[in-house]
Amino acid sequence: MPNLEVLKLYNNAFEGPKWEPTSGEFCKLKFLLLQELDLVQWTADHTPFPSLERLILRQCFKLEEIPCSIGYITTLRIIDLDDASTCAVNWAKQIQEEQENWGNDSLKVHFFHQFWLFRLKKEVQLDQQLKFLQRKEVEAKICGSNDDTQLLEAIALFSSMLIVDKISWTKELASRTVLRLFEFLDRDDNPQLQHQAALAITSISNYSSDAINILIDHGTTSIFVSLLSSPKDDLLQQALEVLGNFASDSAKSRDLVLSYGVLTPLLSQFNDKAKLSIMRKATRTLSKLCLQEPPPQFEQVKFALRPLAYLIHTGDKQVLICACSALLVLTDRVKDTIQVLIDAGVFTHLVELILYPSPLLLISALCIVRNIISEVDDIQIQVIIDKGALPSLLNLLTQNYTNSVKKVTCYIISSIIGRTKDHIEVLIEAGNISPLLKLLQNADHFVQEEACRVFLAISEGTNEQIKFLVNEGCIKPFCDLIVSPNQVIIITYSLLFLENIMKVGEAEKNQDNTEDMNVFAWMIKDAGGVQIIKNLQTHDDPKIRRIVKKLLATYWQEEDYNDEDDDEEDSDAKPNIPS
Repeated sequence: MPNLEVLKLYNNAFEGPKWEPTSGEFCKLKFLLLQELDLVQWTADHTPFPSLERLILRQCFKLEEIPCSIGYITTLRIIDLDDASTCAVNWAKQIQEEQENWGNDSLKVHFFHQFWLFRLKKEVQLDQQLKFLQRKEVEAKICGSNDDTQLLEAIALFSSMLIVDKISWTKELASRTVLRLFEFLDRDDNPQLQHQAALAITSISNYSSDAINILIDHGTTSIFVSLLSSPKDDLLQQALEVLGNFASDSAKSRDLVLSYGVLTPLLSQFNDKAKLSIMRKATRTLSKLCLQEPPPQFEQVKFALRPLAYLIHTGDKQVLICACSALLVLTDRVKDTIQVLIDAGVFTHLVELILYPSPLLLISALCIVRNIISEVDDIQIQVIIDKGALPSLLNLLTQNYTNSVKKVTCYIISSIIGRTKDHIEVLIEAGNISPLLKLLQNADHFVQEEACRVFLAISEGTNEQIKFLVNEGCIKPFCDLIVSPNQVIIITYSLLFLENIMKVGEAEKNQDNTEDMNVFAWMIKDAGGVQIIKNLQTHDDPKIRRIVKKLLATYWQEEDYNDEDDDEEDSDAKPNIPS
């Protein structure tokens, strides 16, 4: 089993409704087909197929549970659903959406025949009218009854209908019900009724944007902001969830929640005595206040920055993910937040999170580091180097992570070594050169661009460091990179890198009286680089043409070069290199 790469399971392949593969059982499986099975629960607490590339679910109508960890498989490229269950369809859509949010657009989800879903839809339509009548009856009891026992039953049923049935309800009925539920929130003499009323309002806020607007129009925001100060945990948790739903519905409703001063009672939940369940919900709500597009203004969220910085030091995965998601949006789109976070000491701990086993948390932490690394001082850069940041980044380059992770990693490395030449030596000693060369040869062009930035930064180092690059075999990969005429940035970086190498070769030649030869220039010629560079003399980009002309004249005496345009070339041709 550990060496199995293709597994196809057809009808009667299972005994019983549950399948829970064990860890390490299918560590090399690439292709998995489940067809016409009575499987109901497919569970796993770990990543069951770490090498899976294609998953096909065909006519598995009863399937109700699928391991969420499958969405974390970095090798997964295709999910095919052929006449699958509603659960499978919703699961696949969620996985695809999460992958896109992480910057991974390589996962493709295909939906084929859905005859079973069509039949199910017709059955649902047949009983919708009956359920709507039941809804009206329940709402009538809530609005008209004064019997607490009957009210408890009616409110619980109402919440259940909202969650399960998802049937449309009229604004008039909704308005009367909401106002009645507000009355029950004040029933301190009946905590059960208070709790059920809060749950019902939470269910409404989970229902739809129209339902949220009805709640907002009836003053729910101010009521639930005040509930954040409630001593009752159940009311506090419902208030956190409702306000979080408002914030995530639209930027308008988010700004409304912020305008009611939600941050003061919300941030008070982050203390040493807070229960973990409250911390998780409070962090999730705080995150939602930051995630909606367009992002909030700095003045609206500045008081939340230090609490967010505090939260990334907690050990709870859910809290970490929510806190990092919020920080990522803020550092990406609200630039004034960066210095506040740096002052709060968040930078060095974020670097430690880049090896966290959760892909979502890893990517968030990595992108936050990318956003703020250019703003930190050399002392902080040295601190993360001393803590082993470069070996950690090397792990991201060598392991089976997505191209987006490798791209951001290369950017961070180039930003680090662009500070001083001392950092270049640390990079070399950490063993990063070999995996970077592999990226030049095998990765997509976006990753190649960032890898080129790293090598260009290294080529600003000492002669010994540049000779080390040559000995590692960097000349041929860079010659190969300048073949494609469409990759303007890669070509520009590559030409400048080769020029820096040849400058060292020229210096070595002048120091050596035995040979009048630039060894590195000849190595480029032996790799076919000179002819490739000649072909770029007619490139559409004038910057590239000027660099090519200078190289050919200076190192291969192909033609005279007029150095009067050097200043123009330096300003126009040289890309923005980390300094």
